[in-house]
Amino acid sequence: MDFLRQIALTVDEQEPGHFYWVLIEAKDDARVYGEFMAGNTAYGTYMEALEAGFAELRRIVNWRNGLRG
Repeated sequence: MDFLRQIALTVDEQEPGHFYWVLIEAKDDARVYGEFMAGNTAYGTYMEALEAGFAELRRIVNWRNGLRG
């Protein structure tokens, strides 16, 4: 059986007023995360970027079994 991937959503403000969503994934040590996927579009608010990132997460995840790898 595939393992359940540990994915988290965060927002990065690369410059003032330019917010990007970033999905990060736990590596072998669950305390260490690396970038899994990131948006290319800058959003004007934190919440817009967060909502866009959540929409992408919803698109890629299997709602019954989670995201497995």
